[in-house]
Amino acid sequence: MQKETRKKRTGRKRTSMLLLVLLCLPALVLFEVRPLAADVTGSAKMPVIVLAGGENYPPFEYLDRSGQYRGFDVDLLKAVSWAEGFDLVIKPMPVSQAREALAKKQIDGILGLNESTTDKGRFAFSAPYLTMSQVLFVRQDNHYLNNLSDLVNARVAVQEGDIANELLASVHPLTIVGVKSQQDAFTLLLDGKVDAVVANELTGLCYLQQIHKENDLKIVGDPLMTNPYGVALRQGDSALLPKIDRGLAELRRNGTYAQIYARWFGRSLTRSGLPPGVLTIIVSGFLALALAMIGFIVWNRSLAKMVQIRTADLAQVNDRLAQLNSEIIQAHDFKEVILNSVFSGIITLDLKGDILAINRAAARILGLPQEEFLGQPLLAISPFDKLLEAGAFGQDPVSGDWEETVNLWGRLRRLKLSLSSLEPGDHAKSGFVLVIADITDEWNMRQHLQHQDKLEALGQIAAGIAHEIRNPLTSIKGFIQLLPTKFQDEHFRQSLVACLPDEVNRLEGIVSEMLDLARKKTIVRQVWPLSETVGRVVTLVEKSPEARQIAFEIDIPGDLTVYADRQQMRQVLLNLLLNAVAAVNSCPAAEGRQGRVWIRARQADQQVFLTLEDNGSGIPRELINKVFDPFFTTKPNGTGLGLATVHQYVTENNGEIEIESCPGQGTVISISLPGQDGADLS
Repeated sequence: MQKETRKKRTGRKRTSMLLLVLLCLPALVLFEVRPLAADVTGSAKMPVIVLAGGENYPPFEYLDRSGQYRGFDVDLLKAVSWAEGFDLVIKPMPVSQAREALAKKQIDGILGLNESTTDKGRFAFSAPYLTMSQVLFVRQDNHYLNNLSDLVNARVAVQEGDIANELLASVHPLTIVGVKSQQDAFTLLLDGKVDAVVANELTGLCYLQQIHKENDLKIVGDPLMTNPYGVALRQGDSALLPKIDRGLAELRRNGTYAQIYARWFGRSLTRSGLPPGVLTIIVSGFLALALAMIGFIVWNRSLAKMVQIRTADLAQVNDRLAQLNSEIIQAHDFKEVILNSVFSGIITLDLKGDILAINRAAARILGLPQEEFLGQPLLAISPFDKLLEAGAFGQDPVSGDWEETVNLWGRLRRLKLSLSSLEPGDHAKSGFVLVIADITDEWNMRQHLQHQDKLEALGQIAAGIAHEIRNPLTSIKGFIQLLPTKFQDEHFRQSLVACLPDEVNRLEGIVSEMLDLARKKTIVRQVWPLSETVGRVVTLVEKSPEARQIAFEIDIPGDLTVYADRQQMRQVLLNLLLNAVAAVNSCPAAEGRQGRVWIRARQADQQVFLTLEDNGSGIPRELINKVFDPFFTTKPNGTGLGLATVHQYVTENNGEIEIESCPGQGTVISISLPGQDGADLS
């Protein structure tokens, strides 16, 4: 019995040693690299390249029990040195010391280094010959650490200078325990002095199998980081970098790389690191043991495992829900910051018109704290009880832009409002949004400049008006002078009675025209004959000195009527005709051509189309889209509000205006206004 026991123990030891040898020590070493000191030089015929390597980083770089420096990186770079014709010297040292030595130009490069964000800015890297994975090692009894986000408040061991330090910098709070080697990190984990280890997957598995602790620890989750792995060189080393890249490419091409890889890692990399044959033996043993333990224990353990899995899944779901909730809160706070930072007031409403949200600008304009508006019907708040109709929030989509002058807490303010429906992707109306802007200062300035522009237009025709007034005054004066001597003359008295009222009426008409143009009025839309108003405005314009050499041609049916504010349309016609006169005068007439202005009108359906055309200098193409902009002018003393006022008046009367022009040939202005039928519809 004792002999059989000793045989079994001897067999297990042999199996363990076989596993260690197969995983970490290649059966045949292709090349032997000596751990040379700093003063060792190469052959006289080949240049010497000094690289630093890790002291204990199996199976990539390590000192074996006999003191030989071995590993996959060592064999690979030795093969590169033979292929490229240079002598290789490798100095084992800690990674942090190697980085410092390379930065001080004490060595030519570092053998086997991950391309971290920090190192890529300091060193140049060869073409990668491996991709390394950083994974999370925990004890077998751990059920709560599964990924990087679970490491908050945990104790994690990491090798000093390892790329894992850069990875863990984003986790707060976290206690990082720095160690000299990854073996020291695993010792702390096995002793329970830390909660986890972040390390290279292959190095960790190799070390755990060396000390027969592969069943005490486990890898959880997906790899935390994957990085290219190659040789780090000094920045600007244009001679060595091409040699190493060229050598690696040649080894891949001729199959040497595959041979070295197979000797150190086998055909495929697995987390267990066990050769397929040994793995089969272990699986068979576990199957035999499972058959012997069929029953309640197996079922109980399976159930416990399922509970653990479900618990872990539930924890992940809870973490994800907490993360989503945090993101929603952040998005809501960000939205609030944006809404409260804009200049315009914004109010959101539900389908009934009750206020759901209001930003600071809207509360400031309306003069009340934000909290007093929430949940209140919009139509119950001044001034919206007067601005909006009770049916504004019906079933049809709502949209509209308008301006109103309102009394807010004893102050008259001009507000610009825009009301529109909120419609998600399914086109179902979910509420409304009202945008408010206080444009009082801008509106007051605009009104002042418009009035100034109107007075400027009156000034342009003042000379013609003075001449028109002088004619009836001359007639009246003549009658008054003859009155003492001719009063007894019956014919004179009849002429006096007949002419004086006509001349007085004529004076009154001229003065009324001036007053109508000068005074401010509210918008009063009504039906009126277009030809009569056009004729009166043309009479005013053609009497001005600037228009005496210009022919005005009117082609408007006498029964054509429009539905608009008459005073505003007279101002529109006056501004446009004065602009036409200025354009004609700025373009000297060619031989046989006189300056002309044509005014035509026609009706189509419910619209009246009025056209004003001149043969003046025209408008440059690059300015045609700017003529209606406020304060845009090409005149030295112009206000830039003439055509802006024209556009505003036409728009306020539900009309449209367009300009077409050809420099040197003239300009055509087209205006459409509602006709008699438009008044009936209103």
